Amino acid sequence: WLLAAPRPFSLMRENRVCSATALALCLLGAHFCTVAHPFLLADNRHFPFYLWRHLFRRSPIPKYLLCGVYPLAVSAIAASLRETRPPLWVFLFCVSSALVVIPTGLLEFRYFILQAMLLIIHQ
Repeated sequence: WLLAAPRPFSLMRENRVCSATALALCLLGAHFCTVAHPFLLADNRHFPFYLWRHLFRRSPIPKYLLCGVYPLAVSAIAASLRETRPPLWVFLFCVSSALVVIPTGLLEFRYFILQAMLLIIHQ
């Protein structure tokens, strides 16, 4: 549904300096802020345990490869929302989503449910 928006990656193409800055920040965050949370390593009942065990623990390369996806995802979400919402609303949505997800020390997909629901409702 995000790719259904016309020109979903237009923000990335229009502003290359911002794109390079976002990519650099993602790379720095992946390098300095990737932490293996003790609950993540101990609880084998959840999908993130296997994701970490089979993908991220074996090699440091996947966490850096995903840094190219993060700015593209934000750009696609912003392009999708720009069609129906004012720019201030889109900015505040991105900031509030980041404030909810970034401080969490544990990767759990349930932390993204509220943002996904709001995104679907406001498109």
